Amino acid sequence: MIWELIQSLTTPANPVVKKLGFLNESIGMEARYQRCQKSWDPHYQQCQQVILKAASEATQQNTLLILGAGSLRDIPLKALSESFKKVLLVDLLFLKSARKRAKPYSNVSLLEIDVSNSLPALLQTRSAKDYIQHLIDCPPKLATLLGTKVVVDTIDCIVSLNLVTQIPLMPVVKCAARSETSPEQLADLAELLVQQHLSLLTEVDGVKCLIADQSISEYDRQQKLVDCHDPGWGVSLPIDNLAWSTEWEWEMLPFKESGIGLKQVHSVSAFCWA
Repeated sequence: MIWELIQSLTTPANPVVKKLGFLNESIGMEARYQRCQKSWDPHYQQCQQVILKAASEATQQNTLLILGAGSLRDIPLKALSESFKKVLLVDLLFLKSARKRAKPYSNVSLLEIDVSNSLPALLQTRSAKDYIQHLIDCPPKLATLLGTKVVVDTIDCIVSLNLVTQIPLMPVVKCAARSETSPEQLADLAELLVQQHLSLLTEVDGVKCLIADQSISEYDRQQKLVDCHDPGWGVSLPIDNLAWSTEWEWEMLPFKESGIGLKQVHSVSAFCWA
């Protein structure tokens, strides 16, 4: 508890990001990792292997960009820093532990960016309808998000890391609490956010890699399936012209962590377009 409080008080973060609760969420995820390391490490290792394989498909090694870098535990930093001139890691914020992991590598940069290009609007708009209109009017573009930090044409490999199904969560929660918001509007904005994120990947001519949850299932202690849902809001992933794909299961919430006699298992897939 004391560790979480210190992190909350000392971690630099954009005021909008803090106000929306992402800092506390990141701190909570870090604390959960400490409790669930045995269940989470196999997933992190799979992610690292996928990223290395995708990176090896690049014909040049100028810049590698990872969206959703988070704790950096699922990123093979040493190998990537040795292979690419620049490694750009993007997320809303980075805790001190992540900054410490990146510090030894002079060509690794941490960029705090809202890849949805929509969080200020989430606070400023009064209705789900207005927020959806903002998404339509101001879709995220890599060149705009990265600004002068990097030329998009120099990106030889882009990775979306366990991010695409996470992006809609906060907007859906916030908009659901607003008056006159219909279930249809919530579905529309979630689908739009997922589609816009997928479109970001197509702006890069080089290798594109997507690591994403395909389903989230809950099981009781008798291994009976209790619930299952699609975290991608029904959006079909662009699986044409794949170089390769793979999948695995991640026990994200073990029985001891859930506290309700259920465990949560994420079916994760990785897709690569070379």
